[in-house]
Amino acid sequence: MRTPSPAPLDVERRLADLERRHRSLQRWTRGAVAIGAFVLLTAQIPPRARSTETDRLVIRDASGQARATVGVRDDGAAFVALAGRDGEERVTLAARADGGAALRLADKAGRGGVELTLAADGTRGLVLSDAAGHGRAELGLERDGRPVLSLADANGRDRARLALAQDGTPRLRLLDRDGAERAALGWQEDNWPTLTLADATGKVRAAVTGSGVSLNDRNGRRRAGMLLDQAGVPTLAFTDPDGTPHVTLTVRPDGSPRFTMLDDAGHAIFAAPAGTSPAAPKATEE
Repeated sequence: MRTPSPAPLDVERRLADLERRHRSLQRWTRGAVAIGAFVLLTAQIPPRARSTETDRLVIRDASGQARATVGVRDDGAAFVALAGRDGEERVTLAARADGGAALRLADKAGRGGVELTLAADGTRGLVLSDAAGHGRAELGLERDGRPVLSLADANGRDRARLALAQDGTPRLRLLDRDGAERAALGWQEDNWPTLTLADATGKVRAAVTGSGVSLNDRNGRRRAGMLLDQAGVPTLAFTDPDGTPHVTLTVRPDGSPRFTMLDDAGHAIFAAPAGTSPAAPKATEE
């Protein structure tokens, strides 16, 4: 029995259907390849790190002791603190709320050490402390740029200060236990060094300059002075409480001495050797 041949239209429909299926299969194949490539590429990208928010982070060692702390204090300062095995803070770095910053290194007891500070007003300081926690040496820089070095006793009281003025003039001050200045070494405007000695009340009792020496009473008023003028003539003068010379002793350029007694107006009332008295000398400046 002979099988009938399909009609031409039926063949065309079958070919068109096969072509549509082929194109659909191609689209699905390309989509599957794209999805596979995307999966492979994304698998190579490391996952984004997670963010953690907290007001304090504490890191502990194997024994459970806190060794590192990061946080914000009640005063608003952000800090990082590192502790020893005993839990005592040894290193502290802080950014203060007022804009200042500080770095502190402590000993095993967490007390004495080194502290480096930068204040909000621009002053800078380096403090060295003893085992009791008292600052014993401090190097600072004022807001105007003046450097200052201070040395303190075992109680933390300043006993010596060395500073430079803005014009570069140095000054060394020695203080007593109560903080009163008792001795000072500095520089005068006329480019002469000066040394002053004071009593417990702060009154200058003696002053030494490049041109003379003066001795003062308990009220700080000059009563005796010795000076050397520009010509090299030495003079010893004794003054009243108002600073007026009344007795002078001078050695002239020719080597001859002269003793003079003066009244309140500066006029000679006695002179030896006899003769015209020279003008009353000026007392030395403190």
